[in-house]
Amino acid sequence: MKSSKSLSILLSAIVTTLTVVFIVSADNWTPPTGEPTANNTPAPIHVGGNAQSKSGGLIVGAGLSASQNALIVPTGNVLVGTINGQTAPNGGGGNVVANDFYITSIGKWVSQLSANAPFPQGTQVFNETGTFTVPEGVYSVEVTAWGGGGGGLAACFESDRNPRSTGGSGGGGGAWAKKVIAVTPTNTYDVVVGEGGAGGIRGGDRGCATGGSGKNSSFGADLLVVKGGGAASYDGGPNNDILRGGAGGAATVGDGESLAGEKGADADGLPEGAYGGSSPNGGAKTSRSTGVGSAGFVPGGGGGGGALTVLTAGYYNSVENVDVPGYYNQEWVAPTYSYNIGGPGAKGKVIVTWGGAVAP
Repeated sequence: MKSSKSLSILLSAIVTTLTVVFIVSADNWTPPTGEPTANNTPAPIHVGGNAQSKSGGLIVGAGLSASQNALIVPTGNVLVGTINGQTAPNGGGGNVVANDFYITSIGKWVSQLSANAPFPQGTQVFNETGTFTVPEGVYSVEVTAWGGGGGGLAACFESDRNPRSTGGSGGGGGAWAKKVIAVTPTNTYDVVVGEGGAGGIRGGDRGCATGGSGKNSSFGADLLVVKGGGAASYDGGPNNDILRGGAGGAATVGDGESLAGEKGADADGLPEGAYGGSSPNGGAKTSRSTGVGSAGFVPGGGGGGGALTVLTAGYYNSVENVDVPGYYNQEWVAPTYSYNIGGPGAKGKVIVTWGGAVAP
């Protein structure tokens, strides 16, 4: 009986001790000290219906399956193995496999773009005015264009600086421009190739007529307009009779790239015709002519000035004085010239290139 009572007392003491230990242990429990996975806080992927955000990487050994919106990447790139045989940056081996891809920028699925190739490529060169029809699946094109070159001036008489006959001045080169333009598949756009200006011709007593200005080139009316070069002309001096080279076509203002054409050379009093200006990335400037002005180089080069050709040189002729027999007067016989016409400016050019479905 005594032994049984002692055992009962011992068991009570053990239960009391365990209870105290449990309470003390519960009081000493440390709660999480931060968001997963900071400090002592784990970050398990739970199986509940609430969304879960994970700042670090996620490596899955087997497949990853989801019912909808499985992968959403607001910014950056999705790197998965290879694309067209090229290893993606930081990517492993493998390919992206899907029934279709939706391109948000154009509002279409890849399967809707083209039966042959989702991103068709091509180039169309326009040496004459015409129209461009956008292929199916193309939403932007790169247009490169040159304006027409200005015509050169004929050789003629220049009286301001020093009364003299001289070779003509040169026409200005057309401008150059390149721009990416948003287009609509199957739509048709007008393409204008600027004509070169006509060369100036001889007109009047020792005078000459102004050449023609180069015409503008354009795509889609006003989507891109590239200026033509100016005509060589009389420009300056008290009598407005100094032979000036034509101005280069002005650069296009706005998006894209553009460069102004080169100014044609002024007449310098020499018999040779002055050179016509060049067009950037296009027709070079002409050489000085000894006859008819040089035609501008395609695309967009200015025409050269016409040369002054001496037919007979000037000389003094002895003429007997009718009032004083036996005495002779020296009379000046002026030289005679051929006033060659100026060279025509070159036509412009337009090149349309496409190579993708993403609008600019």
